[in-house]
Amino acid sequence: MTVLHLTLENLHCASCATEAERALGRIPGLGTATVNATTGVAEVSLGAASSLDITRALIRAGYPPRTRTAALRVDGLQCASCTSQVERALSEAPGVQQASVNLATGLAQVLYLPGVTDPGTLAEIVTQAGYPATFGSGQTDATVSDRETEIVQLRRATMWASAL
Repeated sequence: MTVLHLTLENLHCASCATEAERALGRIPGLGTATVNATTGVAEVSLGAASSLDITRALIRAGYPPRTRTAALRVDGLQCASCTSQVERALSEAPGVQQASVNLATGLAQVLYLPGVTDPGTLAEIVTQAGYPATFGSGQTDATVSDRETEIVQLRRATMWASAL
C-alpha cells in the first residue's frame, strides 16, 4: 500500500489535526490516516483512494496540502495529440494535481505534491511516454526566452506572408 507524507497548510493545533483526520476518514477506500499537529504532516495510506481524492477532501476541510509547480522542457511535440499524450501520462502519475503542456513553447507545467513525486520522476514519466523531457539543468530562463523570441518572430513572418 502506498503511503503519502503531505505537509498541510493552516494546521495550527491538535483540534485542527483531528478535523483533518476526520476529513480524510470520510474518503471511501482510504487506508489509514494520521495527522501530526506538531509537524503539520499527514501520513496517509492510499488504499483504493487517489491522491486527488485526498487533496480535494483536505481542501474542503480547510487544510490544503502544500503543492509545488515544476516546469519541464519536453522535446518531440508535433501536434495537439502529442500534448494530450504527455498531459495524460503526467495526470496519471501519483501526486500530480494538474498538468498542462504548451505545444508552442514545449513546456509542461505540473502542479504536484512534494513528498509524493518530484520533478526528476515527472521528467522520467514523460520520457517513458516517448517525449524526452528535462528538468533543471536542461532548462534555463535563457532557453525559454530564446524559444519565446523565436515564436514571436515566426508569428510576425506569418502575418507578413499572409498580407502579401
